[in-house]
Amino acid sequence: MIKNPVTYFLNLIQENHASPNFWMSEEYIRLSELEWVEENGHQGFKDDEGKWFFPPYNPTAQRFIWIPDSVVVGFQDDMCYDDRKFWDYEFIYDPKEFLNLSGGKWKVFRKNIKKHQDKPWEYKKIWGDEKREEVIELFLKWSEGKTLFDPETFTNFVLHGVNRFGLFMHGDLVGVNIADKNFKYINYRICFDTGEEFLNEFLRWKFYTSDWVQRQDKLVNDGGSLGSDGLFRFKNKLRPIEIKDVYTGVEG
Repeated sequence: MIKNPVTYFLNLIQENHASPNFWMSEEYIRLSELEWVEENGHQGFKDDEGKWFFPPYNPTAQRFIWIPDSVVVGFQDDMCYDDRKFWDYEFIYDPKEFLNLSGGKWKVFRKNIKKHQDKPWEYKKIWGDEKREEVIELFLKWSEGKTLFDPETFTNFVLHGVNRFGLFMHGDLVGVNIADKNFKYINYRICFDTGEEFLNEFLRWKFYTSDWVQRQDKLVNDGGSLGSDGLFRFKNKLRPIEIKDVYTGVEG
């Protein structure tokens, strides 16, 4: 019996030089309550529908296996899948680029965040159950009418995430950034706020320029666009250094 399946699985990904997708992290696997399964010579995590959430590993073949119609999401940019279907994009950013927003390509973003930069904000980590009711209230208002992939897991991140950062004005919570990480990326899980104009851009700038992000010396995976043209345009406006593709093997 494997003592820590999550660590074991993530180590296998790194040892096999595979590029982890947005959901391949210890915290995501824990909060989504994926089940560790060993069957038919394969090892991996399954969801509550009995699908392999990631390509399972075959110790005998010493490689990950793509099983058509049974793998929810594969690795980034892996083009060797049979019967693959496009799942989503993944936007990759270099946090260091947000430290100096010079040049024409940042003109609009620079103008937008400047509307908030001189206000008396406080940006700090949210610990445990601190500000629990305020966090829940803000999240519920923000998420009304929005489409979230796996809302139960993202609600768990909102309530129990290890790395949650709040933006406060005179003690009132107006925005939240939530993230986790794996061996390759910081995963920017969610960003929500009061809806004030350009506050989302400002929150993202605070995240990318924060000490917590900058000292990791990792790229940031900001996930996909969920089929939304508006979200694709917004994330593309923030100048990703790469836009990756991920594929699924199941019907949507």
